[in-house]
Amino acid sequence: MIAENEYEGLEITLVDDEGRLDGTCWIKKEDILALRFGGSVEQDLMNKLKK
Repeated sequence: MIAENEYEGLEITLVDDEGRLDGTCWIKKEDILALRFGGSVEQDLMNKLKK
């Protein structure tokens, strides 16, 4: 999940397979090749986070 969108990069909140928070990650925007949202894996994790 994107936690913060800054000029140079994104701070990402990491979630494990069970839907528990698992730290954060910082990615430079210039290093991003593709983003995927709303797929079955992402929907599954969002449902687990809501519980």
